[in-house]
Amino acid sequence: MDMDDFNEFDDFDDFEDSNPENSKSLREKIKDGSGKLDLETLENIVKFFLEEGDFENALFYNEMLLEKSPYDFDAWATKGDLNYYLKRFKQALDAYNQALQIDPTDIDILLQKSLVLENLRRYDEALACLDMALEQEGDNTNIMLSKAYIYEKLKQYNDAIKTLFNILNFEPGNATVYYELGYCYDMLDKLDEAIYYYQKSLDFDPFNLNAWDNCGDVYKRIGNFVRALDCYDMVISLDKEFPEAWQNKAEVLLIIGRFVEAKECYEQSIMFKPVNFIIWQDLGYVNRMLNEIEDAIFCYSKAIEVAPEYYDVYIDRAECYKILKQYKKALRDFNKAIKFNFDDQTLWYERAEILYKLGRWKESVSSYMMASLLDPDNYEICFKIAEISLEHGDYEQALRNYDNCIELKPDFSKAYYGKAKALFMMHKLNEGIEALKISFQLNPEQRKVFESEFPGVKSLKQLLLLLKK
Repeated sequence: MDMDDFNEFDDFDDFEDSNPENSKSLREKIKDGSGKLDLETLENIVKFFLEEGDFENALFYNEMLLEKSPYDFDAWATKGDLNYYLKRFKQALDAYNQALQIDPTDIDILLQKSLVLENLRRYDEALACLDMALEQEGDNTNIMLSKAYIYEKLKQYNDAIKTLFNILNFEPGNATVYYELGYCYDMLDKLDEAIYYYQKSLDFDPFNLNAWDNCGDVYKRIGNFVRALDCYDMVISLDKEFPEAWQNKAEVLLIIGRFVEAKECYEQSIMFKPVNFIIWQDLGYVNRMLNEIEDAIFCYSKAIEVAPEYYDVYIDRAECYKILKQYKKALRDFNKAIKFNFDDQTLWYERAEILYKLGRWKESVSSYMMASLLDPDNYEICFKIAEISLEHGDYEQALRNYDNCIELKPDFSKAYYGKAKALFMMHKLNEGIEALKISFQLNPEQRKVFESEFPGVKSLKQLLLLLKK
């Protein structure tokens, strides 16, 4: 078989299908010895499959090529490339090492090897590989830029900056380098420098969408919302299908209270990124601010579909249900949120509030108690338990929790007032009067509240004397 046979067919599948007398594939023919290919033909077949993006077949015939010519530098390089495309990085590394044994100074292979090592997270070896390449070509800015990218991955931003400035010695107008400098300073929270270099990058490449977008982000962080919006608008004018710009613009509009415009921008963003739960959640919040509660619930539900493990969205939706007084649905969402974050006392507190509204006061008290266990220094929770217990006739529990509340906050007049009521209900008048005295001392307004709630108690001589003082 020679190359003329191969070139008759525009598609290699046609080559196999054109032999009805033999149903075996070309691979099978070669294995059983009936297909004989010379080196040139093999090279062309590998090239064909490579150009077609059929890397598996290209790799198969490249292996045959190496069997015939085991010291073929290009074949080893191709094997490395094919395994790299197939994300078989260890095999790619082995192949590149074989190529470097034949020619240890080949810069292209050193660069490819560094990429493989980077994918294997062997960053120090990747940097060493690039240094070897720089020994061959000390002014190769592509190699320097590759080093800077690795430093950025390692969050070694100062090393990246040093490398990037070195590139500018050779290419003072390199827009990419200025962009990367902006990014590094951005990551170091040196925001003035970040803006300077992002804008410097845009001087050389005014169509760099990422530079405009990042520059807008920095302006947003420093509170310059007008300039931030200008940057995002520039991105959108250059590419209306750039979802991050719509989202970032919406966030700025949300911050400055322009909710209607924010909603429009979020809706544009979600068209391009319909599975982004953050956008759905933010859009839900905007709808809440616009009092469009049903729309907010819809957005929060979409966010939950995308990322059901994020419990804060359940809380957001529950708050909407509370506004609509759909307390059973709100309770269901708080229960789900608690499953994801059992130790969050605020969730137990909110759950208790909902249970109380549903008339399930005993469960409400139990939920408040759970919140109190998680936040034992919170006097307000003790007060809630005491008030509900008093309302429903559990005076012992009420008294116990009023005392807990007073221990945590001795100047809280309402706790002494509640304690007095509990003691009166328990017919402990003298103790009740003492608690009442302290309540009145801490807040004289409590006297009027007591007189309106317990008019019959005035018949007690001791209490009448106290009230006349």
